[in-house]
Amino acid sequence: GEGRVLNEQALQWAERALTLDPDLAEGYAAKGNVLENLGRWTEGKEAYRRSIDLDPNFATAHQWYARNLSQEGDIDEALVELKRAVELDPLGPRTPDNYGGNLIWLGKCSEAHEVLDQVLAIQPGSPQARRFRRSALARAGRAAGGRKIQALHPRQHTRPHGPPPALAPAHPLHAGVGDRA
Repeated sequence: GEGRVLNEQALQWAERALTLDPDLAEGYAAKGNVLENLGRWTEGKEAYRRSIDLDPNFATAHQWYARNLSQEGDIDEALVELKRAVELDPLGPRTPDNYGGNLIWLGKCSEAHEVLDQVLAIQPGSPQARRFRRSALARAGRAAGGRKIQALHPRQHTRPHGPPPALAPAHPLHAGVGDRA
């Protein structure tokens, strides 16, 4: 459909950028993201690795690479990459709360609770961080605390949800700049 055509065009633009500057980490990350959108996971992984090789401090490349790794089932390595992205960009719009959500999904609720408290201290209005924190509290057996947070934000969406985006195959992925369903 139209999405595929647009992704093919985006791939052409990413490749064009890389012909102009073959050492452009952002170009390789963009190429990896588009390749993922096209279902070309292995090529996407290679592009992310190249991006990180060129700029090990590029948080978005680590975040997107984590998503790629999780899609291939390499959850442990995905979590390492996502944690690195958070270390590099703790104020990023989605990376820290996705990291917390992934920790919950892996059953690391205490660690998730700490991460999400830090996110909410910086971004108190983050609905995703609040939702993940409630989930961490509930899974850790402190449902009352989760209900208290929900009472503070009664309009917040509260239905049960599956694995967080960066670790959920066939789940809408939160890339930080453009989600895909």
